[in-house]
Amino acid sequence: MNWTTRTATMAVMLGACCFSATGAADGAGNGTAAPVEHNSTGAVTAPSPAAELAAFADGPWKGMNAVYQGRLYDATLDAKGSVVLYPKDKGERVGKPIVLAFGCHYYDPVKKNTVVRPIAEVSAAPPQVLARSGSVKLTGRFADDVRFTVDLRFTETAVAIEGEIKDPAGLTPASNLGYHAHVQPTHNPPAEMALEQIKALMPDWTLVLTPMKGKTQILPYWKSLNPQGVERAQIRGPWGARQVTIKAPGVIQRGTKVQVAGYLSIYQGFAAYTGFYVGRAGTSEQEAGELIVSFE
Repeated sequence: MNWTTRTATMAVMLGACCFSATGAADGAGNGTAAPVEHNSTGAVTAPSPAAELAAFADGPWKGMNAVYQGRLYDATLDAKGSVVLYPKDKGERVGKPIVLAFGCHYYDPVKKNTVVRPIAEVSAAPPQVLARSGSVKLTGRFADDVRFTVDLRFTETAVAIEGEIKDPAGLTPASNLGYHAHVQPTHNPPAEMALEQIKALMPDWTLVLTPMKGKTQILPYWKSLNPQGVERAQIRGPWGARQVTIKAPGVIQRGTKVQVAGYLSIYQGFAAYTGFYVGRAGTSEQEAGELIVSFE
């Protein structure tokens, strides 16, 4: 199994092994436009178990460790580490949110299977509401004492995630750190629905895929596609006039000196409207690089 295929396969597993969105976030597509004042007592919850973050104990941001509110998007980081991004158009939240997740895994060559190393401990700064651009750093360890650091950066137009891991001496198999952005399903047409009817549900919606090398593909949102390596995925349609671009800029692979970017993970032959992931991965010896979700 090659690197791109292995890391793309891992995208589907991340939600089960690490910080990922809850069902509530999946359905929270719409909201009010105006920033919400915190208006709480200032009390925070103690992180319990150790694999959870401290969070606001009351108020509108109850259960959240960090909140960002902006003109183009809102973002929340909850006690379980779910990073949920809400695109906005004309001040209103639109469509379904995008979910960021990260996790640790290794590939077992004997079983020919990917195995998760779950989070054992994590910490961050005390709960905060970001009024302007800022960052949050998560530090901790996965099972088998694999140390990690993950940085989340929030600006007016984008959110970036970047991390690194360190295996203890002698640990085998070596760990991979992966993180991805999950673009959620937008439609669930019945099996008997004709293709022309499906097309009509998403007129002018497009997914533009740019690889490290080769031609850019401009795909209608209803068109089937396959998992593949990508440097950029530009999505237009699910959030009204708001366009979202997910970028995985190339990084130099140590040893080979070859540039590697990210991956697009989707069930083979499915269309973008069924949902997909864009992500990237690294090891103790190879940086994963930055994953950026920008709002235009």
